[in-house]
Amino acid sequence: KTINYWKEHYNLSLSLSEEYAHAMFVKGGDSAEIIECVNEIIDNARCLEDSCKAYEVLILALYSSGKKLMAVDQALTILRKLNYPFPSQVDRQLTTDAMETTREFMTGLSIDDLIYYPLMTDELSIQTMKIMDVSLMTFYKAAPALLPLLVSQMIALTSKRGCCNESATAFAAFAFLEMSLLGHFDNAYRIGMLATSMLHHTGASKLMARVFSPVYGVISLWREPVHASIDPLMAASAIGFAEGDADHALACIKLAHRQRFLSGLDLTTLKRDQEDFVKKHFFQSSYFKTSSMRMPCVLKAAL
Repeated sequence: KTINYWKEHYNLSLSLSEEYAHAMFVKGGDSAEIIECVNEIIDNARCLEDSCKAYEVLILALYSSGKKLMAVDQALTILRKLNYPFPSQVDRQLTTDAMETTREFMTGLSIDDLIYYPLMTDELSIQTMKIMDVSLMTFYKAAPALLPLLVSQMIALTSKRGCCNESATAFAAFAFLEMSLLGHFDNAYRIGMLATSMLHHTGASKLMARVFSPVYGVISLWREPVHASIDPLMAASAIGFAEGDADHALACIKLAHRQRFLSGLDLTTLKRDQEDFVKKHFFQSSYFKTSSMRMPCVLKAAL
């Protein structure tokens, strides 16, 4: 007799499948196998909440395998199901309104305020934030017009439901948009510092690479010495690789090498350090061997 494990042992099947898919992604497993696993979870999930973690890994796996538009489609699909729809077309006025609404919430918000800000407890809201968080890089690369709306929705959810780990990445992303889209450098720096403080408030050190790459890679350079950003970026890169967040970890190390050059490090030393880094991470990681990012080429570009 064939046993239908999803029917007979639903909770165990769900938990094991989620952990397996996540572990496969972190260790750089075959993307096709990961996608097959998460699709099985989605097909057998008894409710929307039970499919959220699978969608989270699916978006990451599609993006990392170079299928960025498919990752965007999947992100929009699950966010629509969670009652966070996005318009088919985005105009300048819609973006401006979203940014202005978010800026109003940020105005006057201080680091001391974050210490006493309530933590998010609603599980579905937390899962929604996680899906939005893994969609940030995907939207930035493949659907940039939707990025301000996504970030604004994350911060709106934080204002209504409280802080969670992913709130810090939303703050960092908004700071980046303030600087890059509107040229508000002082406000971008202030919000970027709020993002780093929120990491400590929520205990979300595993997301350091996601927060530090925009904050110390770009924003802080307008207010602090270039060399002051190097150590934070290097530390964030190490944590990012340990957590399986290779995309942001690689961004941090690339930015750190750029800052080292700008701080006066000679190219010969920088090249040697990059080669050592590639030997340590590239040849020991199946993720980078199969990734469309081709790490050695990306690091070479930093030179």
